[in-house]
Amino acid sequence: MTPTPDPSPFPSPTAHFCWYDRERPKPFSAAFFRRAFEISQIPYRLSIIVSADNRYRLWINGIPIGRGPLKGTPSRYYAETYDLAPFLKQGRNVLAAEVRWLGDLGPISEVHTDEPGLYVQGIETEILDTPGKWKVHPDTSLSPNVDDPYKAARGWLGYLDKIDYRVQPTNWQSPEFNDYHWQTTLSVGEVPIRNPWGIDPAHCLVERDIPHLLETPLDFDSILLNRTPTEFPFTILPGESKELWLDAGKLTTGYPNLHFTGGEGRRIDITYAEALGKWQDGRWEKSRPRSDIDSSEPHGYSDSIILDGGQTVFEPFHWRTFWFIKVKVYSGDQAVTLTRADYRFTTYPQDFSARFICAHPQVKKLWDISLRTLQLCAHETYEDCPYFEQLNYVGDTRLQALCSYYLANDTSLAKRCIQLYRHSLQSHGLTASREPCNERQEIPAFSLHWILMLNDYWKWVGPDGRDFVRSNLPAVISVLSYFRDHLNQHGFVGELDNWTWTDWVAGWERGVSPADQGGNGSTYHTALFALALEAATRLIDETESSDDSGQWKALREQLLISIREKTWSSEDLYFLDGPGREEDPFSQHAQAWAILSGAATSEQREALKGRLLDDTELKKMSLFQRFYLCQALDRIGDSSHFFPKTLDPWYQLIHDAFTTWPENEKNTRSDCHAWSSWPVIEFFQSLLGARPAKPGWREIQIAPRYEATRSACGSFPSPVGEISISWECDENGFFRIDAKTPTGIPTYLTLPNGRTNSYPDGGFIELELRPKAQSVEA
Repeated sequence: MTPTPDPSPFPSPTAHFCWYDRERPKPFSAAFFRRAFEISQIPYRLSIIVSADNRYRLWINGIPIGRGPLKGTPSRYYAETYDLAPFLKQGRNVLAAEVRWLGDLGPISEVHTDEPGLYVQGIETEILDTPGKWKVHPDTSLSPNVDDPYKAARGWLGYLDKIDYRVQPTNWQSPEFNDYHWQTTLSVGEVPIRNPWGIDPAHCLVERDIPHLLETPLDFDSILLNRTPTEFPFTILPGESKELWLDAGKLTTGYPNLHFTGGEGRRIDITYAEALGKWQDGRWEKSRPRSDIDSSEPHGYSDSIILDGGQTVFEPFHWRTFWFIKVKVYSGDQAVTLTRADYRFTTYPQDFSARFICAHPQVKKLWDISLRTLQLCAHETYEDCPYFEQLNYVGDTRLQALCSYYLANDTSLAKRCIQLYRHSLQSHGLTASREPCNERQEIPAFSLHWILMLNDYWKWVGPDGRDFVRSNLPAVISVLSYFRDHLNQHGFVGELDNWTWTDWVAGWERGVSPADQGGNGSTYHTALFALALEAATRLIDETESSDDSGQWKALREQLLISIREKTWSSEDLYFLDGPGREEDPFSQHAQAWAILSGAATSEQREALKGRLLDDTELKKMSLFQRFYLCQALDRIGDSSHFFPKTLDPWYQLIHDAFTTWPENEKNTRSDCHAWSSWPVIEFFQSLLGARPAKPGWREIQIAPRYEATRSACGSFPSPVGEISISWECDENGFFRIDAKTPTGIPTYLTLPNGRTNSYPDGGFIELELRPKAQSVEA
């Protein structure tokens, strides 16, 4: 896949943002827009540029054709381009848009301005430009759902919807609707895309740089009344109130569509639940297993609607996350029938064409759950979780991007996220830990993880991404300078600003290691800095940047010496969490990161072998940090327990009927956290052993971890073409491998005995070794 180019500014604007008044915005505002126009002959192309503050949905002749704008910031405010020609007809046509301006009630993951508006600009003609002949109707049917009992979601998602369909125009998107009583639109601001005085304006429009999200129609698995399956249509009589549960069969993200007939004035609450659960001691606890239909119930945040008595189809403006939906119908004077319920599954469009199988019995479930989790945590950015925050955190995103590379050879969303972090850099040298976000947060370690993520991108894309990677190097140098300036007298990363989160570990308040609170510095942050220095110097050298990598290489060596000399316990044969932290429990974190950074000597690595998983006294890494534990075990040749021990927490989650991987293995808030899907990365780069030996896969290394399993088979797309590998190896010394790499790409194969075979032209590789017999090679 060719990396998506940086979004570029649009041509000079001819339109203005428009709204229904110029008054100071209310806390919440929404409007419907229509532009009727006549076509005598359908053109070959009729293109428009569309944006809005905050969000829009677009129709042409009653057909929905798009949503936007893509998440961004005011200085890089996104817009989408549409070709209307395929939807036009001779005669009257209507372009329609619903726009919502959420003000202070919007999601934390969206950054907008304090002025609402719709923007439409024609490319071939200006007849559809706003405000022009557009008409508008303030949406008085919509208000924030302040009755929502699930207050935990409000801080992240803002308020959900409360809609009174009795005061909403019906079928207003269609050409047949009569809009004679609607207002004419008013200009509320020009769009100064280019400013000769260097002033950064709001709404500096740039073109959307990723595809629109998929929307795939799906049916619910079942509809339940009193925990018993029932069928559509389902009627609730006058005076009755009932609860129906819609079961999607698994956690999902999508737009539910609920079709009602009748029931004028009746209120209906639509509640979205990640899982079933119970109230215990006044607190909501999700059940284990998550689908315990016999004794548990759905609970979560809600939309609320009031029916108009006709045919009503409810669809939320923004996608929702749910496994179960509780539809609570309140008592009323008229009967109401739920005639149908379905939903459109939505996600970022990635073609997960990779395949992997091996002899381990749980691999199929591990694979399926991981891919589903990755789908639900990828929309306009990668997300930590779809149910709550919907935020693009660096630590999460690095692992999600690696999954996208191996599973789909998709680099566009990763490149977009790298760019978002780069633009969040501030003068003191740190990027934001999450972006976009209307509340800036900094986790210093995540700025180092961002450098590792940029290095991953470079290794995957190679020379095609040189200009983009170089454009990020000034920010890389700023991050390195920040950490260099925070080294203490021990040669360790010392006291840092803001939230020095390391991992969710029992006894570590807010995820902060005690070593980061003692003043002497932590092994984790220092080793992570050293690893980021190694990645940064590689980026500088391999992209042929004019930056000086020498000073950073020297600094890295100093850090490694400090870690070796000041944290290694020759008595316990473990690394301390920091200088002088002899009284603290040892952690997997200090050991893994000392190994990954290169600080651990060969003797120290040998001493750690076989102990990082078996020693129950070590502070354990979470599902997230366990990726780095796995990398460390791989580095010291200790991968034999990949399935029986490293992945034990995942097996328990399968037993508890999770359909996605949660944030943590116990007491998890989020049931869908894609940082826990990293095992699929290891299926390819460790079990199959496939890694780029040169950036862009211009050379290929195949070095399977034969001790992890007896056989593995898989294929994945790469920038140079599909790579497939199948191998088997038994305890008696029999070994066979069949591989296919793109022709003309030099390939290096490491055998179980450690020998490396070279295949200068790649292509088909077949090799068989038998005990006490000559090998057969083709």
